[in-house]
Amino acid sequence: MLQIPAKFLAFIFIFLNTVFAAENNDSTLVKKIDESIFSALDKASTEEIERQGVRGSFYNTAQINIVDKKMGKMDIVTVNLQKPIMFNDEIAIRILSCWKENEKKLLPDSKAWIEFYTVSKQNELDKQFSGWIFSNNAGISKYFNEKYEFILSDCVND
Repeated sequence: MLQIPAKFLAFIFIFLNTVFAAENNDSTLVKKIDESIFSALDKASTEEIERQGVRGSFYNTAQINIVDKKMGKMDIVTVNLQKPIMFNDEIAIRILSCWKENEKKLLPDSKAWIEFYTVSKQNELDKQFSGWIFSNNAGISKYFNEKYEFILSDCVND
């Protein structure tokens, strides 16, 4: 008969318990993360969101820095809510929402729901990007364009 050392059996038992416990914890952690990410979207009002610890306000204008990658030239454009602008007859930019932290710090975080469209020679719009862009964490979500870099700088009331 095969003799298995007691230490080896104990190791296998502890290992399997650890693996199954980790799987159960991972699934509950994922549920908690999902709930925390989307909990702010389910709130009925700004006051409910602020009770969660998120303090900020919505604004009607976004300021965007546009850097020409080849020339190194930067333009600052102001885009009003629901009033798209054309940039160099190539790109249309539309702001759907703009939010900024109320905290008094050097660079309060701004977030804007932005849509970018390219304009064809027949003046047809082709949506290239639609999503949130963050001023303090541009790498999370950004519009990639071969000619220009788009950086959200601020949300303001115009």
